[in-house]
Amino acid sequence: MTRRRDFEAVRLHGSSVGSRLLAIGRLDDPAATKPKAGVIVPKALGVAPVRNRLKRRLREIIREALPSLEQGAPHPPVFVTIARRASVHAGFDELRADWHRLARKAGLAPSGTRTPAAMPPRPEP
Repeated sequence: MTRRRDFEAVRLHGSSVGSRLLAIGRLDDPAATKPKAGVIVPKALGVAPVRNRLKRRLREIIREALPSLEQGAPHPPVFVTIARRASVHAGFDELRADWHRLARKAGLAPSGTRTPAAMPPRPEP
C-alpha cells in the first residue's frame, strides 16, 4: 500500500489489534484482487536510520508470512502494521513472534498456524 486513502480506509472502516510492540489494522475488502500490506513507522520513534531498519524488518516479516495469509482467507488480506515505541528496542525474532500473534488475533492467519522458527545466527565475518 502506498496511497493515503488506502491507509485511511483501514483506519476508518477496519478493525485493529495491538500490543506493546505493534498494532495491526485489518480491512475486509471483498473487492481486493491481491494482498495489500502497509507499514507505518512514526517519526517519533527515532532518526531515519532507526526507522528505516524497523521498516525493513517489518516488511521482511510480512513478506515471509504472505503466502500463509493468502491460503486461509476467502479474499486477499488488506492490512496495516504500525510500529510502537517499544519496537525500536526489540529484536527481529521478538518482532516476528509479536506480529504473528497479532495476525492470528486479527484474523489474518488461521489460529492453527505457528510462528516460524527463529532465524539461525549469522556467521561472524
